[in-house]
Amino acid sequence: MANQDAAFGFRPARHLTGGQIRAEEANIANNYDTAIYTGQVVEAVTAGGVEAATVGDVQQAGVFGGVYYTDPTTSKPTWKAYYPASTAAADIENKNDMLNLWNKQVEWENRLDRVSPIGTVAHDSKPETNLFEIVLTATYQDVNSDDLTYSWEHLSSWDNADDRNSFDTPISFTPNNSSSKVECQVVAGIHEFQVTVTDTYGEGTTEVVTIVVGDEERENFIFKHKNLRSEDITKMLDNSYKSYYTNPSWILKYIYYKIKNTYENLHHGLFRFSR
Repeated sequence: MANQDAAFGFRPARHLTGGQIRAEEANIANNYDTAIYTGQVVEAVTAGGVEAATVGDVQQAGVFGGVYYTDPTTSKPTWKAYYPASTAAADIENKNDMLNLWNKQVEWENRLDRVSPIGTVAHDSKPETNLFEIVLTATYQDVNSDDLTYSWEHLSSWDNADDRNSFDTPISFTPNNSSSKVECQVVAGIHEFQVTVTDTYGEGTTEVVTIVVGDEERENFIFKHKNLRSEDITKMLDNSYKSYYTNPSWILKYIYYKIKNTYENLHHGLFRFSR
């Protein structure tokens, strides 16, 4: 089977100076006559701004990630993932919003790849007791046997992998954030921590730890019946209990097993004593 031609252009791998990939903005000449698409290389021009790069250009400015301008027909602010050729708009800009969104998606997927499920908040019928205790351990050794110092930090928290809603939650480390092994309590969600390990010469490394804690496991039996009131349901429940536990068959079985268990316990006790 022949390879499928599904070109998508360039995708960012890293920033030249390291760290998070950072987007830039630049103008596109008004009424520029060449379309530019997401993932296409653009070059800096002498008059300022950017345009589509061509073979042999040496002034590449980066990769196109979308455009923002006031539409000349509707007079409305417009965002597009590509630049339509010959657009007459004085405020047209190469916006890297699409690039930013893509970077955030990659960052989130990388986070989910390293996430470690560690447990679920215990169900105790008390909504206010919603914490889960975790233990974080940094195991490092210095090749020169130098002493190491540790610094733990809580970076961010999110409600779940689908909604990605971040939230602030106070987290304190025990005994403190400078121990190799720390304990803390968190609510259900995805939590990201960072530990920085440094030797006596100030050289060190940083590691990010991402964990997920599940919410309380419980069934929701609360509902509104279209015909019965809550008093009616409570009464029916009481009657069902009475009907079951006052049934002669159940009472006889209960008495039988109580006598049997008492006899077996007494017999085993006498046997142990006789030995």
